[in-house]
Amino acid sequence: MRRLLLGACALGLLAAAACESRQPATRAGETLDRAGSRTGEALGRAANDTGAAIGRAGNWMRDRTR
Repeated sequence: MRRLLLGACALGLLAAAACESRQPATRAGETLDRAGSRTGEALGRAANDTGAAIGRAGNWMRDRTR
């Protein structure tokens, strides 16, 4: 009886460990992926905004030097 109870407990612990949806390293990796994506998007927007500002400055300079 004792062996059966110990076996059931061991099986329950293994099943509980296997049912964890995501390991800590997986969660950390996903968080880093999201952070990298968001950083890349922010840099892209900043580059576009900078390019537009340079274009406006160039147009202003062209208009002033005519």
